[in-house]
Amino acid sequence: MDLITVRELYKHPEQYMDKEITIGGWIPQASAIPKASVLIVISDGTYFEPLQAVYHDTLENFQQVSKLGVGTAVIIKGVLVATPQAKQPFEIQATEVAVEG
Repeated sequence: MDLITVRELYKHPEQYMDKEITIGGWIPQASAIPKASVLIVISDGTYFEPLQAVYHDTLENFQQVSKLGVGTAVIIKGVLVATPQAKQPFEIQATEVAVEG
């Protein structure tokens, strides 16, 4: 599994847009949790901006992921999508969240 860095995504988003990618990092701050999805903020230390991933309640370990706290190490697989309506330029629509531990 090849991990893409957050820095690489911000520097060359066009190379990864609408493609499945895998990133690794940790949760640097508490995330907002809507009822049907979990919003995970990830940092890997390679860039000053974090990356946002959205994980929906239809996925296998949703209950476990919805309880992750600050400092938890994760590997996230999903599709990078543009979010022009939001403050961040893109996010990952997560299909898998593995908790390192």
